[in-house]
This record gives sequence, C-alpha cells and structure tokens, in this order.
Amino acid sequence: MYNVLLLGDVNLAQRSWQIKKIGGLSELEQNELMKYDFVLIDNMDAGITLKYISELRQNYNYFGAIGTIGNESQYANFHYSERLELTSLLESIERRIKLITDGGSVNEVRAVIKYLFIFQDSGLQLIQQIKNDKIYHTVIEDIFNIGRSSFMDLMDELKDVGLIESKEYVDSALSCNACTSELLKFNDICPSCYSSNVVNSKFIHCFKCGHVESEVKFTSEDYQLICPNCRQKLLLIGDDYDRPLDTTKCLNCNEIFIDGDIKIECLSCHHVHNDTNQLWKSYYFNYILRKDSDELFISYFKEEILYLFDKLNYTSKEYFDQLLKWMLMLFKRHKDEDFNIVKLDLNLAASEINLRSLAEQFKNILRTTDLYCRIGLTRILILFPKTTDESGAILLDRIAKIVDSVVGAEGQDSIKINRHTATQIIALDLNTIWFK
Repeated sequence: MYNVLLLGDVNLAQRSWQIKKIGGLSELEQNELMKYDFVLIDNMDAGITLKYISELRQNYNYFGAIGTIGNESQYANFHYSERLELTSLLESIERRIKLITDGGSVNEVRAVIKYLFIFQDSGLQLIQQIKNDKIYHTVIEDIFNIGRSSFMDLMDELKDVGLIESKEYVDSALSCNACTSELLKFNDICPSCYSSNVVNSKFIHCFKCGHVESEVKFTSEDYQLICPNCRQKLLLIGDDYDRPLDTTKCLNCNEIFIDGDIKIECLSCHHVHNDTNQLWKSYYFNYILRKDSDELFISYFKEEILYLFDKLNYTSKEYFDQLLKWMLMLFKRHKDEDFNIVKLDLNLAASEINLRSLAEQFKNILRTTDLYCRIGLTRILILFPKTTDESGAILLDRIAKIVDSVVGAEGQDSIKINRHTATQIIALDLNTIWFK
C-alpha cells in the first residue's frame, strides 16, 4: 500500500494506493509530507510544476520521488502511466535515503549533494533554454534556485573532492562583464558617426573616373553596368572596373568603410562593450557522478559532517568576506589592529577524521570574538581579531595539537592547516583567492 500525495484535480483509481488530494502546498503541514511514499503533480503548466517541485525540495526538505501526470517535466523523477513499474524506483530511492540519514540541517549545499546521491545524474543534465539571463542551466540550478556563479563554484568543489567529473564539453557563451548576463546584442557601427544604420553592399570601382558606389547605383534599367558619375559603360571586369573587398555603407552619414566598429550591448543591464575581449567566456560541460563516489557520499553524511562546525561562532561567507576587507583597511591605517586567519582544508575521504570530536574540541579554544566561516565543502577559515604574530603562533600550536589528537599519526593528510597574518594576507591578496 503506497501513501501518495496528489497535487491537482485529476482522479486516480488505484486500489493499492492511499491517496490524499490537495489543491496547493499551503494545505500541507510541514512534517506531514514525510509520511508519503511519493508525490504526484497534475502537470498542466510547466512553470507551476517547477514551482511545486522547488518548494517541496527547498521548503519541505522532501527527498522522496516526485512524478507528474499529464505533461512530462524534466524536473520530475518519473512520469506516471498505468504501465509504469514504480516498485524498483521507489525501493532504490528509499535505500539511498536511509544510507545518508544524518539528522543535520539541510542547507543549500547539503540539499544539492543529497539530491545528487539519491537521484544520481538526473539533476546534472544541461537544458538549453534562456533563463535568468543564461543560455544553459541544469535541473539542480532550477530546483534549488542557485545562481550560475554559485552553481559553478559548487561544481568545482564537488570535482575537487572527487564526487563528480566533467563528462564532455558542450558549448561556450560570452557574457557581460558587468552583470554576467549572456543576453547580448551585437551591432556593426559606422566608425565615423557610430550609427548602426549600416548595410553590407557589393561595391564597384570605375577605372575611368575612380568613382566607387554600390552595385545598385551602377545598374541601369536594362541591367547594364554604367558609371553614374561619368556614364562610362563597364563591360569587362579588370579592364573597365573591379570589385573591391566587401564594403559597408553607413546610411546615416554615407561613409563607406571595410572594417567598421562593433557595439555590444547587454540586454540585461544595458552596459556597452566595444570589443569581444571585454566579455567573459563561460564554458558548459556535462557532469556525471564518479563511479566510485558512493562511499564518499555516505562518508559525507554518516558523521553529520560539516554542519557541526556551523555552530561555532558561524558567519556567512559574504559577511566574513566584507568583514575581512574592513579589517584589512583598518590594519593598513592602524598597525596595532593585527589579526590572524587559520585555514583548515579537510580531506573528506579520509576515514581518520572524527569531525564530531574535532568540532567539540574547537569550542574550547574559540573566543567569543573569534569568527568561523566555511568556504564550500572542505575549507574552514577562522578569524582571530586582536591577535599578533606571536599569539597566532600559539593558537596554531593549540589547533595542531587538537588535530593530532583527532586524526592521529596515520591521518597527517586528513587536515591541512595554514596560518596567515594580516601582513601576509595583504601581500598575497589571499582574501580574493579564498572567496573567488
């Protein structure tokens, strides 16, 4: 007996199903959804279907199967028909959900990783459709409403830790350097008056008088070539006339030119570029899960991994970045406003890491004024304000001892630790590197 939630008005007669029909998600209690084996959406509108699926995944943290009735949707996990065998699909999903039941909070990163593990490659396929000023996007981007730059950062992180790999190059696109939109308008413009009212024409050069004009002006009513300036009949090309290189005429100022200028206008922010070299280039790849990624996925969730650290004087990446820039400006003016940053890079595949123990011991050394930030999946930055080089060295030694006690001698490559003073950060521009 399946417990099924149905969104829509369609009537289904399934003896082995217990069906609850609702008109919208507002009728649903937050915790009620978890009791349903799967959700069916009566797909009458593609936009509404995506809205429902996105809400279910983001607001309700639902990771069961979602199917559609009626029109198919690339965002659904299956399309229902009476001939569809659901048992194997639902069993596979349920098995994967149980493997990564972690009890942790579901932030954007964790939600995407969870989705990828449960539904495998189904969220990574590229869709060629203009959306959010981009030519291509993926199912995951749309479902979890992730911006393109954030999505690419996440993909790079997942590649670094060995969860996904680039399968093949698909395409590239130019984008505005002001807003990253790929909606660009290209116009040839006159180099003299900068008007875009220009036409490409075949031009004729009369040898007798030197007159140059479009072929249309040389063509008489009986289709003979006659120079409109000296009235000479042009019979033989090479003797009487020639055809110069393809030329362009401006209909605004009558300027004739071979190589004009180019105007590139962003249709999103209206920023104007005068050269393609001023544009950014985005590359699109098809990604797939690595065949050996399951163990790493399970390891990631089994220990309630990184969300434990998010309880340690946590601040967002954006706030941390802005605060760091302000502290660097303050240090340049007042050298006594020194600070240290300790960076930890975690190897999630290393079984020696007991992250629960590591997080607990970090609580004992962090002051109320110290701030913690997580960059992506595996990088931790800890800001120690009012900390000199000497004090920073002492803190680093304490952190190193904690790490040694957690990972042991055999786990030396599990966690890499680096300390940077304010002077080093300014010299190496590390704040930019960290937050790219």
